[in-house]
Amino acid sequence: MKQAITLRKELMQETKERLKTSINEETMLIQMYQTVRELEHTINNLMIKLKNWFSCYLPEIYTTKTQQEALDIILSDSIEESKQKLNLKDSIGTINRTGYEQTIKFAKSIQTLIKTKELIEEQIEETATKIAPSICNEISGKTLAQLLTKVGTIKRLANMPSSAIQLLGAEKALFRHLQNNRNNPPKYGLLAGEVQAKTPKERAKKTKQLSAKVTLAARKDYYGTNKT
Repeated sequence: MKQAITLRKELMQETKERLKTSINEETMLIQMYQTVRELEHTINNLMIKLKNWFSCYLPEIYTTKTQQEALDIILSDSIEESKQKLNLKDSIGTINRTGYEQTIKFAKSIQTLIKTKELIEEQIEETATKIAPSICNEISGKTLAQLLTKVGTIKRLANMPSSAIQLLGAEKALFRHLQNNRNNPPKYGLLAGEVQAKTPKERAKKTKQLSAKVTLAARKDYYGTNKT
């Protein structure tokens, strides 16, 4: 009985030690990318609400084209300065300033979220380059994080054929094709965002070429540093 208890304690301790080293940089890269995606979704929704709210005071805020442009105008020292930035002499917005100070605080909170997202994106590039320098010579760290979100590890990526890597991210289109042959099969997935092309045919060709390069790079990154 004592031997069984001792063995159990040893196994528990070994499990704890293994758990401490089970989270690697690939896992953290995936977590960072998923966090950035959530932040992008949250920021977009909050910006919609902020512009809806601020438009009560300055409806012309809707003429802004980017989130940062809108924030710069909203975070002006006063409504009058916001008007000047929009080249307005007058506005049809309400003269009621109830809640105006809160919109400024709201805008500052969103700006903080944007800065946080940018910092995480920088960390993604840094981490991706560290763990897969060859792959990052071909694609961005963010795209690598997207691929790893699909496959899990660089090892699995290295063992995949280039044709499979080419279609990563196009699973829904592939499933529709398998369900009904009348739906055209997909010719590219996530990697398409890394190429510039004028036509779908050209994009498919360039994505195929890029997927071959990524396959070789993944094998170099993994097998070049791992003997098993």
